[in-house]
Amino acid sequence: MPFYADLHVHSVDFSGDATDTMEEMCKSATKRGLKMICFTDHVDFSPHYDDSIPFDPKRYDAAIEQMRERYGHRLRILKGWKSANPTVIRGNMKGYCGTIMIW
Repeated sequence: MPFYADLHVHSVDFSGDATDTMEEMCKSATKRGLKMICFTDHVDFSPHYDDSIPFDPKRYDAAIEQMRERYGHRLRILKGWKSANPTVIRGNMKGYCGTIMIW
């Protein structure tokens, strides 16, 4: 059965456990025939999380939009977050997004 989407990808731009940039992920997805991907980079503000990259929501939005402009005609690109501690996130993301979601 063929796969048409990967709804859990991390980029080295925003997640310390990734190896590819958003650009490389989009190129690879289109080359493999995927129709949709969802970036689910880490949003962790906990000091004990060693591989976290400080999360900047505006920079993340801009990066996703840039990929949508470049690849949107061939690939639907969704935006999400992966969090180990949603309680910490709510306080740090106040004014940006009321809930953690994919869109």
